[in-house]
Amino acid sequence: MKSPLRGMPLAVVVAGVACAVGVGALMFLSGRHASADRLAADLKNPDHSARAGAAKALVEMGPGAVSAAPALAESLNDPNPKVRYRAVKALSKVRAPASAVPALVGLLKDPDRDTRYFATKALSEVGPAAAPAMPALTKEMSDKDADIRYYAVKAMGAIGADAKSAVPALRQASRDSDARVRDMAATSLSKIDKQVVAKAK
Repeated sequence: MKSPLRGMPLAVVVAGVACAVGVGALMFLSGRHASADRLAADLKNPDHSARAGAAKALVEMGPGAVSAAPALAESLNDPNPKVRYRAVKALSKVRAPASAVPALVGLLKDPDRDTRYFATKALSEVGPAAAPAMPALTKEMSDKDADIRYYAVKAMGAIGADAKSAVPALRQASRDSDARVRDMAATSLSKIDKQVVAKAK
């Protein structure tokens, strides 16, 4: 049987394949967005097990759950601890909205190490809007867990010029026992310094 592609210019064949792949990728991304939106709606289900299941699914989606970020932020105040934990874990994988900052600050006081870790990590991705979290983040920079200290230091750099008051604590962090924390402290100090100078111009 003669191939329908035989005799066709190579450029036409390549363009056709590229177009098909592009459409497939678009459909895939669109499907993930729709799934995240459906799961976001399930976070408001009266049944706590359904809410916990939706939060777990969003954790597994990772960055693909970005459209569910506002709903996840609301779930940080869920009465069920499992839902709260999974919500903060999911938010640590996407950029948490500014509306999540107060609840994330509250979770920094949680006795569970992993909850504090994911809350700190989520705050490190918020940017300047995380400025209200600075007092709590300063305390986390002295946490016994190096991973938590790392993300607290990173969060200060992401806040930028508004984190100028944290410079003394960051200088102390630049002498941390953990090399990653020291390196991140240097990076954050540089970011803050550059933004402060730029703001003064």
